[in-house]
Order: sequence, then structure tokens, then C-alpha cells
Amino acid sequence: MVDMTPYAATGFPWDGFVGLPSGRPADLLRRSARVNRWLNTVSGTAFTGLVVRLVVASPEVAVRLVDPSPRRPVAPAPRRPGETSVN
Repeated sequence: MVDMTPYAATGFPWDGFVGLPSGRPADLLRRSARVNRWLNTVSGTAFTGLVVRLVVASPEVAVRLVDPSPRRPVAPAPRRPGETSVN
């Protein structure tokens, strides 16, 4: 097993160093309706592209993600003697 201590010891301070100063500009940018619209458009386009890529690469996986229930044929109920079929 890999000892993750060095990664955590360097990762947490670096994430704090990058994350804390970026919070204020992010708040300022989120106040703008134009920036919000642009960010929503970019992220929506990225997610749409990922979905298209998934469907093209493996359509069977995409179908299972949309409808995870297995498609098993349902056997008709057994008939009693003397019972007739409606269809």
C-alpha cells in the first residue's frame, strides 16, 4: 500500500494557498449576470459533449445509465384448465 502522508502534507497547504486567494475574485465574478450566463453555457456545453461522447463510444452503457432496470421478458401467467385467452 502506498503511504499517502507526503501527498497530504504537501497537498493540503497547496490547496489552501491556491483556494483561499481565489475565493474573493470568484465571489465578485458570480455577482455578474453576464459571467453567470457564460459559465452556465460553458459547463452545459462541456456536459453535453461528454454525454455525446459516451453515447457514441458505448451506447449500451448510456442506455443503462438512463434506465438502469434490466429488461427481462415477462412470462405470461399460467392458465387454468378451461380458461381462454383474451387476445
